[in-house]
Order: sequence, then structure tokens, then C-alpha cells
Amino acid sequence: NWYHYVIECMSKAYLTRFLPDAFRDYPIIVPDEALRIQSFADILKALVPEREILTIGRGTTHVQNLIVIDEISQGPFNLYPGLWPVISDYSHHEDTLNSFATELRKVFFSSLAPEKKSRRIFLVRPDVRRNYNQEELLKIAKRYGFLPISPETLSLQEQVRVFSEASHIVGASGAAWTNMVLARKSFRGLTWILPHYREFCSYSMLAHLFGHDLRYLTAQPDCEIKSTDDAYKASYTVSPSDFEAAIIRLCSEA
Repeated sequence: NWYHYVIECMSKAYLTRFLPDAFRDYPIIVPDEALRIQSFADILKALVPEREILTIGRGTTHVQNLIVIDEISQGPFNLYPGLWPVISDYSHHEDTLNSFATELRKVFFSSLAPEKKSRRIFLVRPDVRRNYNQEELLKIAKRYGFLPISPETLSLQEQVRVFSEASHIVGASGAAWTNMVLARKSFRGLTWILPHYREFCSYSMLAHLFGHDLRYLTAQPDCEIKSTDDAYKASYTVSPSDFEAAIIRLCSEA
């Protein structure tokens, strides 16, 4: 998941820059999957260009000397049936995340020309799980100038450009919103979430931290939801009328 990798893992990779000289030659250990996904590999190499990267496969691995960095940001995702996220479950180290985001932007913006436009984008999801009335909402959003974007089909550099040029972003709650850490100017956003997740804070925390205006609608599941696992898989519906009203407010407020 892009959120866990960038916010929870890459923030730690960034902190390895500040380890004492005695640990300068220690490599970073990552699952081999991390380097098979190009955007995952690109952000890791950009953050720690001088440090050796070792990959490990599934199974038992023995390490003689290991440095483990405490959590920078944490919050629940998978819970026992009947339990749902609450605000008190979340915490983050604000200064470290701000420093991490500043470094990311410096690295990736150095090769980007200044933005020549500001656009409204709709984050399109692939039809793999949690299907919803996406085409219906996209049709409405297009009337207000929103363009469909599929972040997972773009290179990391292209994702940086898209989020840097966006003035308004709309889309389902999910890992694509992690890219707000890359946006070098504030934007207005609209997303939606199941009522069971009313106190879910991962993306609203990022929005607040980086100065974005992120608003929420409530989606209605198409089946009974008893656990976070159910919610992870369930399809749902967003009210088209509520969505359009929210789009109008999002685009018209000063």
C-alpha cells in the first residue's frame, strides 16, 4: 500500500540520513517487492541515494546488527470484528513529517519546470475492490471541469506533476491521497468514507499538516459491514445529489 510505504516506511528511510557516522555503512533492508514496483523503488533511491539497499524475500531472515527506527506516524487499519478506528488511535511526529515532505519536494521538483496551469482532477480507481458508482460521479465532476487521472498508471515524476498542478482534487478515500505530501501548493479536496470510519484520520491528518482543505461525504455500503475486513472489500454508493452539491461548494467558495 502506497500510504504505508511512503508515510510509515519512507519517513524512516529519510531519518537514516541523520544516523551517527558509525552507522554510515549500514544498508537499508527492504522486501524484494519494494524494488519490483517502479514508483516504490524510485522514491527509496531518491531519499537515500548513497546508502546500500538489501532486499529480502518471504521467510525467515537473520540479521546480526539491526537498527529499528520508532514509528513516525501510526494508526489502525485492520481491526477485530466490531471495532472501528477512533481518533485517539492516531499519532504522528509533526516536525519529522514536515521535514520529510520538504525533502521529497526538493528532490522531485528540482527537475520539474514551474507549473504553467492549475487543474481540477478526479482520482479514478481500478475495478479491483470496493467498487462504487464511479462513472456516475465522474460524469457529474466533468461538468465542473474535473479530469480523470489514474495515479497507479503514472510514473512517480508524473504523479508529482499532477498533484503539484492541482487546485481541486476529488476521489474515493484510498492510497492515492498519500500524494498530497508531494503537492507544493495547497488544494481543495473532496473524498468519501463509510460511516463506520467517521473517526479515520490518516488522510485528514496529512491534509491538515500540509495545509490542504480536505472535505468528506458519507458513502453507504451495499451490504452489511461487520468488520474492517468487510469494509475493505465492500462495494458502496455515494449520493449523486450530495456529491454534486459538495462539488459546487468546493469550486465556488473563496
